[in-house]
Amino acid sequence: MSDPVTVNMHWMLTHKSRSQIRAEEESAGRLAAAVSGRLKRTREALSRVFLEQ
Repeated sequence: MSDPVTVNMHWMLTHKSRSQIRAEEESAGRLAAAVSGRLKRTREALSRVFLEQ
């Protein structure tokens, strides 16, 4: 485990780059926005159905 190649590989696996973290955060934010938008539309559709009855 002490040879430089293994240490470097271990570091790369355990330490994400800032750009990689930022990309993951952005995709999580987009996913959350899409889910909340879909929930809002579903809620609106359900309330329409119940109001029409």
